[in-house]
Amino acid sequence: MSDTPTPSQAAEMPVIAYLRATKDEMPVWDGDDCVCQDPVYPSDPDGSDADCISMPVVRLSDAESQLAELRAEVERLRADSRRLDHLQARGATVEILPAGLAWKFQVGGFHGAVSYDIRRAIDAARAALAADGKDGAR
Repeated sequence: MSDTPTPSQAAEMPVIAYLRATKDEMPVWDGDDCVCQDPVYPSDPDGSDADCISMPVVRLSDAESQLAELRAEVERLRADSRRLDHLQARGATVEILPAGLAWKFQVGGFHGAVSYDIRRAIDAARAALAADGKDGAR
């Protein structure tokens, strides 16, 4: 039995990353640099079980890739939202600085560093919680 999903099975699976065929037929990642960078499981909304995950990979033409990239970013933003909710339930605060130019995090009375990347702010807050013993991050 093959591990490759049928087209109907693949259509029902959440797509986290996409492959696009280049002119030389070699695939390149669209989106994050590494598939393992931001894995999100329903049971692990803050990504603390960060191992590589299997996912459907869709080979796209250039005409399809822009829409696919936007859809993938929407999914990543939804995952970020779930991770923020999970962190805030454990005592972290992730807030937008004035004018929405950057993100910062706070755990208890501790103010964390400013990050211009919300995903890095989330990861930093998670690490601070883990160091404080408030999160089950491994």
